[in-house]
Amino acid sequence: MAMKRRKMEIGRLMIYVILLLGSVIMLVPFLWMVLTSFKTYKEAVSVPIVWFPKVWQVKNYVEVLTVLNFQSII
Repeated sequence: MAMKRRKMEIGRLMIYVILLLGSVIMLVPFLWMVLTSFKTYKEAVSVPIVWFPKVWQVKNYVEVLTVLNFQSII
């Protein structure tokens, strides 16, 4: 009985590890996209990768909102 319970615990642990890995694989690109939206072009295309912008910019958002004219929709 104890052996069966131990196998179930190991199985459950493996499921949690797989789910955790899947979550990381899904969240990293989303995080990368959000962080890149605050970078300059140079930082966004630089090699090696710059994970966090040196200077956080909202210029990209301002440009999108003015070019697409979201104020007329509201």
